[in-house]
Amino acid sequence: MSTKILIKRSSTASAVPTIADIDVGELAINLVDKRLYANNNGTIIEIGTNATAQTAGTLTVTGVSTLDSGSVTGNWSVGGTLSIQPPVNNTDAATKKYVDDKVAAVLDGAPELLDTLNELAAALGDDPDFVTTITDSIATKLPLAGGTMTGSIDLGANGITTTADPSTDNHLVRKGYIVSIYGSMESAAASAAAASTSETNAALSATSASTSATNASLSEANASTSATNAATSATNAASSETSASSSATAAATSATAAATSAVNADNSADIALDAQTASEAAQLAAETAASTATGALNIYVDIPTALAATVDGDYFSVPNTDQTYVTLYRNDSGTETFINSQYAKAKVDEIEDTQVTTAFVQAAAISQLQAQLVSSIAFPD
Repeated sequence: MSTKILIKRSSTASAVPTIADIDVGELAINLVDKRLYANNNGTIIEIGTNATAQTAGTLTVTGVSTLDSGSVTGNWSVGGTLSIQPPVNNTDAATKKYVDDKVAAVLDGAPELLDTLNELAAALGDDPDFVTTITDSIATKLPLAGGTMTGSIDLGANGITTTADPSTDNHLVRKGYIVSIYGSMESAAASAAAASTSETNAALSATSASTSATNASLSEANASTSATNAATSATNAASSETSASSSATAAATSATAAATSAVNADNSADIALDAQTASEAAQLAAETAASTATGALNIYVDIPTALAATVDGDYFSVPNTDQTYVTLYRNDSGTETFINSQYAKAKVDEIEDTQVTTAFVQAAAISQLQAQLVSSIAFPD
């Protein structure tokens, strides 16, 4: 049995039939749009594998369908996977991967606690003017290149570990610099004190020499007196036979005493000469010590170091290896010129103590001899 299909036609562009236009089983064709429609139990559907629009109902697609172009006026519900091209225009749709990749690029491996805008804001103290705040804070700090402080600095228990050697009056100095300066001043003071002591000892030696000379003069006077007494005794012996023997004996004794006095006078003169020599040596030591005191601030470990640290005309001293004496030099155009050598302070003290002791022993010996001479001279009645 044959069935007739009723087809209705339309020449109006974009015209879509309604259920009032075609019954169930009837077809409608738009000759302008080349689109075919049917009434599917009260729903108008577009028939064909490349349907471009559907006014109502659900468009079911089995397999893969490619939508080249067009527009959607309603909502789309995709139960599977919808594949689209990467977006180009602002209104283009984007896939999840595209969005995830863009977000990952923004995060760029940021730590978990700083991978959101809220966490970043919290890290910045929720300060909308953070750049201005931190810039103003940095401006109040002292740069490493240095600057001027506007307030006091309290280091507490901390200290400044190192500074350069001061070159102006307002420069800070470190302990090591002060110790080096104090050590040089202390050495200079010690040398000056040694020079003063040497001068005092020289004066004492000179006084002892003068005393010895006076004692020698007294001994010579006593010798002269003894000779006079001997002559008197001889005269008395000649005028008195009774006392001749006694006078002769007294004369002999006086002569012996005179000879002894003469010997003592010679010894006293030698002692005075020795004391004078000691005085001159002490005076020379004092002058040498004074010269050393002048260059006391220029004491160096060796000659090359001293020549490098001094200028032409400067004096400097260098101790020997066992520290028993120091040698005074002068820098003459980069060459050392020997001035003198002297014992160190400990050695000078030892020598001076010996000289003073010898002088006092000699003075005591002279006084004892004088006493013996006076007691041994026999004067006539």
